[in-house]
Amino acid sequence: MLDAVVKSGDWSQRVRVAIGFFDRLTGLRRASIGDSLLIRARSVHGFGMRHSLLVVGIDPDMTVIGTKTLRPRRVVGFREAIYLLELPLDSNPPSAGSPIEIEHG
Repeated sequence: MLDAVVKSGDWSQRVRVAIGFFDRLTGLRRASIGDSLLIRARSVHGFGMRHSLLVVGIDPDMTVIGTKTLRPRRVVGFREAIYLLELPLDSNPPSAGSPIEIEHG
């Protein structure tokens, strides 16, 4: 996994970026509470998770589509998404329509 910073206006979040199949499959299952993950996908699952997360959908124009709650043993997705950002449940994510920037490294 790589590290990156996701930004939208004054909001920013340090994230891990899932690169390979195994990274995408396991997601945040082995991470600490409070960690965030950026995945190139349209849907994510909560199988093996112990706590709920917020999932932010990002479209190909790098604009926030919306936010959904991912509960353990459930699946959420955004049909129009190219990226999904998994955040802690108590986060204050960027609102729908906000532009997103990803700074790797």
